[in-house]
Amino acid sequence: MDRVREKPWLAHYDPGVPPEIEVPAIPLWRFLEESARRFPQNVALEFLGKTLSYQELWGLARRFAQGLKDLGVRPGDRVAIMLPNSPQFVVAFYGTLLAGGVGVNVNPLYTPRELRHQLKDAGAETLVILDHLLPRFLEVEKEVPVKRVVVTGIKDFLPFPKNLLYPLKAKRDGLPLGFPKREGFHAFAELLKRPPPSPTSPAPRTSPSSSTPGAPRASPRGRCSPTKTSWPTSSRLTPGTPPPRTSWAKGSCSGPCLFSTSTG
Repeated sequence: MDRVREKPWLAHYDPGVPPEIEVPAIPLWRFLEESARRFPQNVALEFLGKTLSYQELWGLARRFAQGLKDLGVRPGDRVAIMLPNSPQFVVAFYGTLLAGGVGVNVNPLYTPRELRHQLKDAGAETLVILDHLLPRFLEVEKEVPVKRVVVTGIKDFLPFPKNLLYPLKAKRDGLPLGFPKREGFHAFAELLKRPPPSPTSPAPRTSPSSSTPGAPRASPRGRCSPTKTSWPTSSRLTPGTPPPRTSWAKGSCSGPCLFSTSTG
């Protein structure tokens, strides 16, 4: 009772969730690797009728990591990810960690001014972005340190026939599609064609927050900080049970949140 009085939030913990846990000193991608090994065929992601198993997700993340390396991303490099809730975000996030990069989460709602500030503040030389959002980056392209841009579209992970119909609807709605065919711009799908590498230990991660009000700020976090964020959620599972799936079929996420936020 004394503990609950000192920490009143403990009274709202679900049954079976311990008040204190020992967080393992391992990188976050190890959890995905382990899930792929133990539950390869279990559904990891659902997106508008498209499903990915843990084995498929792990393979895509490894291929994306190799793609980043082939583009010149080195351990410790900042990789900005400006994507909505989608399979591409998960692939890009874990792929960045596997490549030894530092994931920089970018709010998809940012204006060009806010995007410019965050990219400069983080020193990001690589940007993974949705084609609908690309015009905002192009406005500030010459003012930021970004050297390479990886572009994806919603259709890239849609099942047939939605992958064929979506571009038609997007065009009708006036949404930007595609990307400039010039040096420095790359298709997300092309990176997924690279043979997967052996994972390397990721560098310390700085995850800029989506701060409101004020400009976005970078929050220093150790390489196992995302592990600390997700471990309380995973502690709810009974040993030997498969991890929960993450569903974005309606734009919602049921998995652990990996964003760092602030209110100052």
